[in-house]
Amino acid sequence: MTELPVIDYSHIPLSDMESFDPPRAFDSSIIATVDRCPLKGLLSYWINRVTTGKRYPLTYGVAYHKFREILDSSMLQMMDNGASVEDVLEKSDQIHELALGSALEIYDENPPAGHKKEFLTQDRLVQTCEQGLNEWGAEKRKGAIIVLKTEQPFELKLQSGESYGGRMDQIVKWNRRLWLKDFKTTSMMGKTYASQFQPNAQMTGYVWGASELSGQVVEGVIIETVYNTKTTGPEHHDFLTTRDAFSIEEFKVETDYKIGEIRRMEATGIFPKKTTACNDFGGCPFRECCKQGSWAARKRWLDGSTEESHWDFAEPEKEAIKADR
Repeated sequence: MTELPVIDYSHIPLSDMESFDPPRAFDSSIIATVDRCPLKGLLSYWINRVTTGKRYPLTYGVAYHKFREILDSSMLQMMDNGASVEDVLEKSDQIHELALGSALEIYDENPPAGHKKEFLTQDRLVQTCEQGLNEWGAEKRKGAIIVLKTEQPFELKLQSGESYGGRMDQIVKWNRRLWLKDFKTTSMMGKTYASQFQPNAQMTGYVWGASELSGQVVEGVIIETVYNTKTTGPEHHDFLTTRDAFSIEEFKVETDYKIGEIRRMEATGIFPKKTTACNDFGGCPFRECCKQGSWAARKRWLDGSTEESHWDFAEPEKEAIKADR
């Protein structure tokens, strides 16, 4: 494993902004954003800017994720203190109240009338959480899936010496084998929805991380998705995606290569924009920034239209609820 060189960032555009702070390690969010558009990656994760205003679908997902986190973290804490599964389920109303309260603190308002996601109301979140509680209770009564860890961060070294990390929602035991569980929310679920998870670098990275932390083979990821549209939902759907040793080794090599490309961008100061990505996810929030006629003008736009926000993959909800990167 090689020692990383000291990097001179002074020639990178906008590096004189107070919010400039290069990533200390890489994760799937940083790499995927730079893949999609290097300039967006620069603005998001080096200059550390996000557009102001609430992104309701993202905040809705963060709120439900917090709800599920509290259900299982409460259970693990109680069982560490000697409680049985039956004891925990007897306290499910109190756990539900605590978890729902935390979710509604995050999702603290409805979208305005006419918003394209106006159906994602607080009432819909309450329904989603009630269904989630029922799914959780049924899982515990059945006893087939046993949660071992929740919100588990990891940071590992690649062959180059670069660091890669993330945070896994759950490490579980299912059929006497280790799996991960990941929670998603979506308003788009066609016939090909499940195919996005294999191949999928984020999921492969999680399996690698869990395998290294546990010292055991991790089979793959159980993806629990909540589906909501204007006329449908909430609906809960589970999907499985598996990984083998080859896919993990390939992921490590490819991730090292992609980080090497990012280092070359840093060395040259060139983070090229990809205009094919301008309309992704309803439109890039930095479109107006890219229209500016100089880096000085772009800096003025960022100062007036964005706020500082530093991404930490170990605590993603802190920045995720601010804006959609």
